[in-house]
Amino acid sequence: MSSHAPLELASLIDKVSRSHQRSKQRAETAEKPVRKIRLAEPVEAEMDKKIDEEIFTFPFLTNDIADHTDDDFRTKRSHLSEIKIKKQKELLERVNFADPKYQAIYKSNHALKPLVHFFKHLIPVKAIPSDQQNVVTKSKLRLSIPYTVVYGIAENPVLYYTDNDGFVARADNISYKTIKQKLTLGTSTDTDVAVVMKRTVTGEVTSNAATLLSVKQLMTVLDTQTTGVCAYQRYVKSCGSKASIARILWSCHKPVSGYVISNIKTTTDMSEKEPSNRLLTSTENINNIDIFQLKTAALRELGEQIRSLVKYLEGLPNLKCKFESLAADFIRDDNGRYWFIQVKAFTLEEKSTSKRPTSFEDESFEEKSVKSRSAYLRCKECKMCLNLFPPSELNYSMTLKMIYATEQHLKRRAVKLSWFDRPEFKGLTETSSWYQEYKVCKPCFDMYIQEQKLAKVELEFAKAIGIPVTKKINDDASIIESLQQKLSKQKRILIHEEHQQPKTLQMYRFIVYLNEVRNVPDILLYSKKIHLKMTIFNTELIVPINMDEIDSKKKIAVGKLRVFYFFVKNQQQFRQFLKTQREVRVDLCVNTTEVIGKAVLHLRQFESGLLDKLDYMVLFSATGLKLCSLRATLGFVQMSTKDVSHIKLQEWIPGVFIPPSDFYTADPLPEEWMELIPTLKTTNDSQNEDPKPLSARRPQSASLANTSGTGEKRPLSSTFTKRPATPSQTLTRRASQSAQLTKPPVPSYAKQIGNLKKRPQSSGPRVVYNGLPSNHDPLDYSTSPMTAQDLASLAWLEPPQKQPAGLDMFTSNVNQKEVVTPHDVAVTRSPIEARVQYAQDEVLWEMTINQVTIKDLKSSVDECWILTIDFFGVLKKEYESFQLFSEGPLVFHIENATYFSASRENLNAFLEKERILKVSLRPKYLTKDEIVAFMDLRQLLKRENAQIFFEASLFDQSHAEEIKCSIVGEESDQESDEEDNPEAPNRDNLKLGTLTTYISYSKVAKTSEAELNNNVPSYRAEEYKITCFASCPLQDDDVAVQ
Repeated sequence: MSSHAPLELASLIDKVSRSHQRSKQRAETAEKPVRKIRLAEPVEAEMDKKIDEEIFTFPFLTNDIADHTDDDFRTKRSHLSEIKIKKQKELLERVNFADPKYQAIYKSNHALKPLVHFFKHLIPVKAIPSDQQNVVTKSKLRLSIPYTVVYGIAENPVLYYTDNDGFVARADNISYKTIKQKLTLGTSTDTDVAVVMKRTVTGEVTSNAATLLSVKQLMTVLDTQTTGVCAYQRYVKSCGSKASIARILWSCHKPVSGYVISNIKTTTDMSEKEPSNRLLTSTENINNIDIFQLKTAALRELGEQIRSLVKYLEGLPNLKCKFESLAADFIRDDNGRYWFIQVKAFTLEEKSTSKRPTSFEDESFEEKSVKSRSAYLRCKECKMCLNLFPPSELNYSMTLKMIYATEQHLKRRAVKLSWFDRPEFKGLTETSSWYQEYKVCKPCFDMYIQEQKLAKVELEFAKAIGIPVTKKINDDASIIESLQQKLSKQKRILIHEEHQQPKTLQMYRFIVYLNEVRNVPDILLYSKKIHLKMTIFNTELIVPINMDEIDSKKKIAVGKLRVFYFFVKNQQQFRQFLKTQREVRVDLCVNTTEVIGKAVLHLRQFESGLLDKLDYMVLFSATGLKLCSLRATLGFVQMSTKDVSHIKLQEWIPGVFIPPSDFYTADPLPEEWMELIPTLKTTNDSQNEDPKPLSARRPQSASLANTSGTGEKRPLSSTFTKRPATPSQTLTRRASQSAQLTKPPVPSYAKQIGNLKKRPQSSGPRVVYNGLPSNHDPLDYSTSPMTAQDLASLAWLEPPQKQPAGLDMFTSNVNQKEVVTPHDVAVTRSPIEARVQYAQDEVLWEMTINQVTIKDLKSSVDECWILTIDFFGVLKKEYESFQLFSEGPLVFHIENATYFSASRENLNAFLEKERILKVSLRPKYLTKDEIVAFMDLRQLLKRENAQIFFEASLFDQSHAEEIKCSIVGEESDQESDEEDNPEAPNRDNLKLGTLTTYISYSKVAKTSEAELNNNVPSYRAEEYKITCFASCPLQDDDVAVQ
């Protein structure tokens, strides 16, 4: 790259070149663009992701970069940028409340108005004598408000703040000294930003004119006469490097939602001369803001605050209004505290001319309608609400069973009225008494009808989320039938008699969505009895797969969603549940019971509490299935505390209780899950619960059955043990199709994955090269539906790996066997494989490698990749992951640690002299040269227990020796010769990607004091007296010494 390169490319810095400078005498090399990872992506993440992929991966889709001209590049980037701006404008209109209905409300004669005017009604006060100073009025609203002085709402300025107890307070008739002291709190100089001055805009009722004032400017403004409605609010710096606000939306009809409006420019960006554009968020300039939606986990605290605000305002006697919706702005400071800034907008419920039913009020009938004693004596009691009515108003009849069923349904919706739990229901045993009719009022009968309609909708919703409801309930969908089985038992006890069931528990929902199966191999296309099977909470879920629905891309849509309910005592028990249920296993079965592959969905990322929904794309762990993978989504939703005294629960593990399989509630799904509802596949067969055995179930339905185990016939390890290769015809076709693609489409699953935490999970370590032969039997296909031709296509041999020449210790101790039969596996053996006598000064060390990320991998092949890590030249470990058409980084999760023993001097000698960790990457099915990366471990010297970031470039194996010398041998002659050689290859052109990871090592125990397990294979590097172990050598009862 010359110095005349375009400005946008020359401005980026190559991190790899900067971290591995070859020498001070080398000429300064050109720099190459690097895509920077965002820590948080907005709600339109799919648009940003599409734009970034088009910008950074489009030129690398083919081997010839020159095939893509600069004009096409700029045109595509401009087009996608316009799409992003259009989406941002739609979001801006949604959160800016510019609808005319808001204008009509605020311009009416109603006293309540948003923004600065709203503070007037926050704490109403009576007339205050002008001779009293600093009159403080406290409220019952618990909310954090920065010091805010409001002019124009009273004769004198009014101060609003939060007192030491956390309640909002108001101070009237405050002095100039108090105003100056409160508004400049925390500032040190006259140039510090002190307050935000807000004024109303003429003709606008949902927008402020905000201006930043320093301490000096504030003093000048306060000395002048302030006219009109104006507020001075102490400036709150938002956490992070960019100014942002959280706009929370409350509605009486929907759950609380929220958006974050964040600046694109940082607060320290000096290219912006106007401080307000850097330190404040303004929706006027759409090019300087990003809008993204808040997750459910982040809305819990803010949702409680805005709900308490609405409840407080509705209880004020001077307002006498009911809110339909309300939007408020909050800012989170560096300490994690949320500060209430203002009320942005609201709508009010229309007043109804009809009176509210007396059954919902605590007022007696005598206070409202009794005009005389004679009229009172003629009144009769409504059997449902127990209120008195004239006989002419009791024109409806209901049985006790209908009344009881309605009350039970209200309880399930967490609605509790004063007449519930009457003694007459508890002592009623005769069946005929349940059908005796009684007179009820019209509001109660209307409530019964509406609850019955709601029950029908709930049952339809239960079908959509996979709850196994019975056929009779599906036909009738009535309250009576749905609760008929619950009337026989009044007291519920647990199966474990030694434990008492708590009265209230915290409810959680575990949501599982199986989206699709991708890359279905040809050998399964003619099979008819194929299904997915998984077991959660002792419930076995079976989802048949119809092979006739496969599309041209070899994908089969599954579209099955299931919600599992469980209860815990507290969040500590929930975290314990995640440690017990560490993974969800999905089996791919043929012929009803034969398991041919499994996909493991790990739950460990939910332990942090920051995620409530995670997308997966995992391969089925059977090499015969090639790239066959499962796309799924898992999530946990925390609900409110429920009264479980009337629910039959079982204690699944200590502290975790599960209800019956047909239990469901009317709570809505979170908004991020609602978008999956249109993609669900529902049929009449899948809605019915068939208690027949597995062999008799219809293959087109999703069936559920209670079981105590997974129901597997044989372990997975005896099912697939060999790695058959793909036929050459399939490889040629896949490679040709991949090479012809010039614009890879972005799949829908990639739009839902926001960051690296949501990338597909790797399958973990594949092989520990310990020299041990495989003892597993080959796969028995006697009962398989595959033909003899299909079986013959699987019997192919992988060619032996090409051994690189010239590498020193890292390959001198490695010997590879020739692959002569399908049962032979290429293994790596150390020169010494025996019990080692340890010296007195040797220490047992534990080396931990965090997840390995491969960025900018130059490959357009839909392929599974194998990562091999070489430890000290005597032990190798392999891991699998996959990448679909270069969609995002390739991630390998390294879960197990590596143990080795060495004295501190020998370990330091190795790190100072050899100091290289070799990592190689190769495709699983295609025959290609492996690519390697070398990391310099000298950073680990004298830094025990420190996690160190490593970054290295990936190069082709043919250049491995040359690249290693250039990275490690800074003073080598070979490197200086290369500078004089004009035909030497450019390092940037040889680079195939970037590898990043974190590495740390720590002392575990002294080998002379620890009890080591002799059954663990060990391998010795004699030159540095370092012994590696295939697994943890410590015995179970041994205590590690840190």
